[in-house]
Amino acid sequence: MFEIMIFTLINAFWVTLVIGTLTLLSLRVIYSLQFSYTIKEKLMIWFIPLSIGFYHLEDKKNVISRIYRIFVVIFFITAILAFLFVLYTEMELMII
Repeated sequence: MFEIMIFTLINAFWVTLVIGTLTLLSLRVIYSLQFSYTIKEKLMIWFIPLSIGFYHLEDKKNVISRIYRIFVVIFFITAILAFLFVLYTEMELMII
C-alpha cells in the first residue's frame, strides 16, 4: 500500500512538471493565435508565469479558455500531490 502511494506521488510530480507545462503552454499558444493580438501581447500570454498574462489579456471567452481553466485545476491538484512527494523525501532525509 505504501509503495502505491509513493508511485502515485512520483507520477504526479512528473505529470505536473512535463505534461502540465507543455499542455498549458500549448493551450496558451493556440488561444493567442486564434485572435488578433500584437506580438508583445502574444509573448505576454505565452511566457508570463502562473498564467498571469493569459488571465490579464483574456477578453474573449471561448472553448479553449474553458478547457484551459479545467486543466489549471487538474494540474494544481497534481502539483499538491507532487509537493507531498517532495515533502516526504525531504522529511525522510532529515530523520536519518
